[in-house]
Order: sequence, then C-alpha cells, then structure tokens
Amino acid sequence: MIAFEPAKIARLVQAGFQTACVWAGSVASGVLASASDAVPGLPPALDLTSTPTAWIELANDAWGPQQIDNRDDGRTASLRTGSGFKRWRLALDASMLTSKRLGLRSDELTATLGYALHETTESAVVVVAGTRLAGELGGAGIQRWWHEAVGYTYDTLTYAPTGIDVQPVAGIALHRDVRWSSLRIRGMLQGLVSGHGEIQGLGGIHLLAVVPGAWCWLGPEWRIRAGAPVGPVAADIAEHERGLWLASGLQIGILTTSAGASANGEDVQGSVGLASATARHAGPGSWQVALELGATLTAPGLIQRLRLAYLAYPIEFRCDTRAGSVPGQIYAHDSVRYRQVSIGPGWAPRLTAGNFGIGPDVEGGIGWRVEGIVGEDGSPELPPLRQHGAVLTMGAGLGIDYAIEPSLSVGAACSWDVAQPLVRPLLVGPATMLDLSTGWSLKIGSAVQW
Repeated sequence: MIAFEPAKIARLVQAGFQTACVWAGSVASGVLASASDAVPGLPPALDLTSTPTAWIELANDAWGPQQIDNRDDGRTASLRTGSGFKRWRLALDASMLTSKRLGLRSDELTATLGYALHETTESAVVVVAGTRLAGELGGAGIQRWWHEAVGYTYDTLTYAPTGIDVQPVAGIALHRDVRWSSLRIRGMLQGLVSGHGEIQGLGGIHLLAVVPGAWCWLGPEWRIRAGAPVGPVAADIAEHERGLWLASGLQIGILTTSAGASANGEDVQGSVGLASATARHAGPGSWQVALELGATLTAPGLIQRLRLAYLAYPIEFRCDTRAGSVPGQIYAHDSVRYRQVSIGPGWAPRLTAGNFGIGPDVEGGIGWRVEGIVGEDGSPELPPLRQHGAVLTMGAGLGIDYAIEPSLSVGAACSWDVAQPLVRPLLVGPATMLDLSTGWSLKIGSAVQW
C-alpha cells in the first residue's frame, strides 16, 4: 500500500507544474501524446498521418519535479529517438542506469521496429519487436565528460560484472481517445517483454488539451516492472520505477518537454526534445503561444519558459522556470543549487525581412526561489541548509525568429538575467544563499498562432 505522506503529495503536485499554466489557456495538440520513458523502447503514440514524423529527446533525473536535491541515480539519463511513416514505427532508447546503493552501474540500448495493426484518429494498436543490449556500453565515459564540463564531481561507480547481454524484445502499445472539442481523455496500455524474462509495462489515463500545432497532457500512470531484469542494477532500478506516477508533457511547434514523479518518492524524471510538427497548423491568428528551452551559461542550469501573447498588443505574459547551480557557488565537495519560478511581462518587438525577424528581448517579473547546499560527492563539507524567498527578476538581450509558415515559427535569444532576492542572504561557510544572482542565458523557442 502507498503511504501518501505530505512530502510525497507535494512531489506529485510539482510533476504537473510545468504544464499548469498551459491548461489555463487550453493550449495543446497530440503529435507525441506519450513521449516518456515509461516503457523504454516503445514508440510514443502518434496521430494518424502520412507525413514522416521524427522525434529526439534527452531525459535526466535532474530535470524532474524535485526541489533541490538531485539523486543522480536510477535511470539517471536517457536519449530517446525515433521516426514514424504511415503505419511503421522505429524507436531507440539509450539509458544509463546507476545504483549508488549497490555502488554499480549499467547501460541499456533498446531498438524496436513497430507496425500499427489498427490506427484511426482516436485509437491505435502497435506491435513492436527488436533487441536490447545491456552492460558496459560507454555510458560512464559520457557521464564523466558531462560532469567535468559543467563542473560537478563525478561519482565513481563500477560496472556490474554481467558482461554485455543481448536479448530479443517484443511488445504492444494501444490507446483509445474520447474527445470533447479540444479536449481528449486517452486510455493507454503498453507492455514490453525481453527474452531474459523482464516485463515492463504501463497503464494510464491522460487528459489532453489540443489546438493545431500544440498540445499538453497530464495524468496518472501505473508502471509495471516484473520478471527477471538483467543484473542487480536493472533490478534495483525496477524497484524505483514500479508503481503509481503522475506524468505531464507539453509540445509547442517543434519543442517538447515532459516531467514525472513516482508516488513513492523514489524517482523523478524530466525531458526536453525536438519533434516534427505534423499537425496541420491554422493560419495567422490573434493569439500566439511559445515554448522556450535553454541553459544558463554562467553556471549550469536548465530554463523552461512559456510565453503567451495577444498579437494586437506589444506586451506578452511569460512564465519562467529554471533550476541549476548558483554562479560562483560551486566548491570541491558542495554547491549551491536553486529552483525558481517567476511570472511577469515581456517585450519582444521585431524588425522583419522576409521570414526573418530580429529585435530586443526584455522582461521583468516576480517569483519564488529555493536554494540549498548540495553535497557533490560522498564527503560534503557544508551542512545541507535550505533558504526560500521571493525574488524580482529582470532580463535583457537580443532575439531572432524565423517563420516556417504563417502560424509556426522558431527562434533563439541570448540575454543577461538578474534575480534579486527580497530576503536577507544567508552565509554558510564560503557559500552565500539567496544573494544577487546574475548571468548569461541562451534559449531556443518554437511558437504557434491560432
């Protein structure tokens, strides 16, 4: 039985946060209606289309709906990619698995080819077959390179002594939609069985909101992990992933993001990615919504931003979430990490030449910031304190846009961002929490009109 403690309930609520502001405007569409790593190797649900569809996503537990602490454990990072043409599906999942409890790690590479036995605009049944490799596949070197690049300490875990295991996999994925105007309720069942006897599955109900070119979803999932995983690391990961989850996702144009948290508090996941926008876009409209994904450059961090504009007025509404390390606060064994959400107005006029536009990107806002000291390895030197407080945010930079079609555009912006906390800074040894924070950021965006 699951014990719904307050902290666990809060973690589930955070899982839906990334899409909450989108639901207010009912802005969404169903190109990739289940792009998550719930069943590695199964393709996401696709709308019926004869247009080739492709997607690529990077997933990481650091991007999940947590507060400050990142366990950097479990299915710690994944690359998911694939394509679809008419009834055919091709999917690839490369995952790094770590178990700090066991002091071991492993990698998994799952590739499948699928075919839709049944497919309409409201339901589909897809069967897949492929292969899975498990063992030492180079994940440790990639993780070490990434940690060194961003200045984090690398945890030395050895590969489980299982060698490289190769086994066949086969599975099925089906879904059924019930529609009310721009809303859908989607029921899903998925399952994948390996030759080794491992069973990975999912049953879930998602509420989707739909407009041409954009979509979002939110709902519970029951993730099944049974049978015989390959090695002790995969078995430990299965324990983390098994059970009830709350998951959410958002796609606007070609950009996607998703998040999920388990009810038992054992695991979180988040992803960002690109997907071809196969939905038929409406013509130029009165409203525009944009999703921006980016990184803080002065210190490692992830930015996710939603922009909503009524095109008759120059000022737009923005909701900004970001998380990462505080610039100048990374030490040998500790760093100051933060999570921040802010809302406020933005101004982004453009001088246009053909399909291109260029102009300033200015914003301000108010929000809430949580900072904490996190040990980077097994020998932290500072106490794991937390500090909360309201912040004023400002940013100014330059943006460029390109209109792919009248209702779909992509762009990029680079800006200097400032966060000024409204509480007194806290000094802990050499670290300062909730002090003035400044730095450069780079973002890419995708926008649709309706």
